[in-house]
Amino acid sequence: MKIHEKIHHVIKKLATERPLKQITVTDVAQEAGISRQSVYRHIGGKAQLDALLAQERTGPGKLPEDTRGRILAAASRTFARLGYAGATLDEIAAEAGLTKGAVYWHFKNKNDLFLALLEGRLKYRLTVIPKAALEAVASEDKVEGVTAMMLEQLGFALADPDWPRLYLEYLLRSRNHGIIEKLDEAAQAIQNMVAGLIREFQKDGLLSPDLDPMAVAVMWTSLLDGLVLAWLRSPERTDFRALVPQMARILWEGLRQR
Repeated sequence: MKIHEKIHHVIKKLATERPLKQITVTDVAQEAGISRQSVYRHIGGKAQLDALLAQERTGPGKLPEDTRGRILAAASRTFARLGYAGATLDEIAAEAGLTKGAVYWHFKNKNDLFLALLEGRLKYRLTVIPKAALEAVASEDKVEGVTAMMLEQLGFALADPDWPRLYLEYLLRSRNHGIIEKLDEAAQAIQNMVAGLIREFQKDGLLSPDLDPMAVAVMWTSLLDGLVLAWLRSPERTDFRALVPQMARILWEGLRQR
């Protein structure tokens, strides 16, 4: 098991065993059998750890324990274990402790299951992005605020590294135009949200009025997506804690009101 996988396995375990506020970076390091420096290098400091722990309790992967929720939770685990192509509805039903007929009662096929998981994550992100953005611009040190927002957004991938891998597999394998449109709609929803926030901040005099809000939104989402890809490809060399503050400074210098 790679170091980052070990860390996130431990975070998931500790989140079910202890009060979140009592869990420290040292606890994670000791449980994983690695140094505190390794934990800091892979996830950042206590604030980032708290965000990851909270997401384990309340994040986009946490689904209601009704029948539909059980199926979605089972699908998420089965997709993570076998990949989208390797997972079958029979295996998802078995994982949920239900019959295949029960799965079909709620979902038409694997595509339907995946898109339901995507919708849940999209709703969660649309809820947390405005709050994170408002906290960023309200910070006395705007660079630190943008840094915190970027690390929080990247925390979605860090908390569940199987999801971005699954999303990429699904995107690259799909030849269904309707499915691709749905994925594009999800991406556009995030970009529209960010663009709307940029407009509000421009009206408040916080950001330069010369900026195209949608261009900023596309840049922001593309930057985060690119960082996640770099981390998936080489987690040992992609040190968010070192990279993000420098990127945040560059972003703020380009965005701020002169």
